[in-house]
Order: sequence, then structure tokens, then C-alpha cells
Amino acid sequence: MHQQSMPLLGPTAPPKYQHPAQEIRLCRHMSDAVRLSARHASLSQEMLADRIGVTASYMSLLLNGKRPWQQRQLEAIRKVTGSLATLQLAALREGVELYVDPVETRKAALRAELAHLENAA
Repeated sequence: MHQQSMPLLGPTAPPKYQHPAQEIRLCRHMSDAVRLSARHASLSQEMLADRIGVTASYMSLLLNGKRPWQQRQLEAIRKVTGSLATLQLAALREGVELYVDPVETRKAALRAELAHLENAA
């Protein structure tokens, strides 16, 4: 009889990534921030659509400004990509500063690394 490892309770979210301010200032629309997030996570438009639970054609409508972004979709994008680009753009537009807790960011990075190591073992 061999010992099995206990699976994690769910997929671990990638560590949160705060983009340089100059990248965010280049975003004209929320769709640009979403594209930046997808690029950060090396996800195609179709892959991102699948992971947030919309069709590729609906994602195209969102990205081309034909449908409005819903908060739950933007939250899902942040969770899937680990990118804070959409929040950073919203903060920039509001004239406020986004604070990212470095301890929580480090903990997320360590959880992701541990999950990667456990999957490799």
C-alpha cells in the first residue's frame, strides 16, 4: 500500500501582479486592461473566455465595446490571470492609489509555488 498525497481544496490563484504605471496609462478602455491581463497570463482571448465562463463570441463583444463589462467578469479575470490591471485602471480613473498588501502577495506566491511543487512530485 502506498501513501497518497491529499489534494488541495481547489486551484490556487496566481499571485497578484501590479503592472507598471506607464502600462496602465496606455490603457484607453477597460478592454485594454483586460487584454493586458490576458497577455500577462499568456492566455489567448478564447482561453480567457473559457476560464471566466463566457463564449469566445461574447468575449469578442466585450473586448470591442459592444457589451458592458460586469463586475463579476472583471473579478474572474483578476482571479484567473493574477493581474491587477483592471483595478489599476479603475483607480487611475478615480484618482486614487491602489494598495497591494506585500504580505498577502508573498503568501499567494508561496501557495502557488507549493502547488506547483506538489503537482511536479
